[in-house]
Amino acid sequence: MTKNELIMKYEGLLEKQGLACLHGISRTSNKTDLINAIECLECTDEEMDAHMAIVQLKYANIHRVIMENSTNFKRHHSNRIFVFDTAKLCLALKST
Repeated sequence: MTKNELIMKYEGLLEKQGLACLHGISRTSNKTDLINAIECLECTDEEMDAHMAIVQLKYANIHRVIMENSTNFKRHHSNRIFVFDTAKLCLALKST
């Protein structure tokens, strides 16, 4: 996919999720970041809950802070991508 196609897909998913943006992702982001953001937005709520469970097991204090400060981390512009990336990193480290 071209970068412009990725941007269009990203913006469509943002609109579908009811979000204005994801923290750190914009039209000037590289293709890898856009693909990661699209994967994050394509995650269902159940998958995001599973990612949060991984974060809770590995980083209990981070989980506590996110849950205290955000009524719904799945709809928060920075918490959603943070939980997704952190869980993905934990799973990648575990598999190596």
